Amino acid sequence: MDNSVQKNMWKTYSKAWSEPDEGKRLELFEKSVSPHCDYADPLIQMGGYRALSGYMAELQKQVPGIKFVTTAFKTHHDKSLAQWNMVDGNGNLLAPGISALTHSLDGRLVEMSGFFDPPGAA
Repeated sequence: MDNSVQKNMWKTYSKAWSEPDEGKRLELFEKSVSPHCDYADPLIQMGGYRALSGYMAELQKQVPGIKFVTTAFKTHHDKSLAQWNMVDGNGNLLAPGISALTHSLDGRLVEMSGFFDPPGAA
C-alpha cells in the first residue's frame, strides 16, 4: 500500500476530531475509516462510527476548538504510527500522544489506538 494513501487517511481522520458538525464528521469517516472500526485510548474502548462520533463530540464540548497537530508519521505495510499534540482553540498544548493504526486494503482505518497520559495521571 502506498504510504501517501495511509497518510491521507490519517489527515482526514484526525480532522474529524475538530469537526463540530456530526454530518460532516461522518462524511470524513466515510472517506477515512471503516464502518466496523475499533477505537481505544486510556479512557475508553468502542467500535463503529456512531460511538466514535459521539466520543469526539463530547471531547469538543470539554475542549472547545480542540485540534490534533501531527508531529511525525511513520508507516509500513498496513500499519501506521502517528505522533501528535492535542491543542485547545488557542493553540495551547494540552497533551502529546501517539496513535497506532491499522489500515484495510483500501487504506481506510480499521483500528485506532491512542496513547496519552489521561488527565490527573502522575
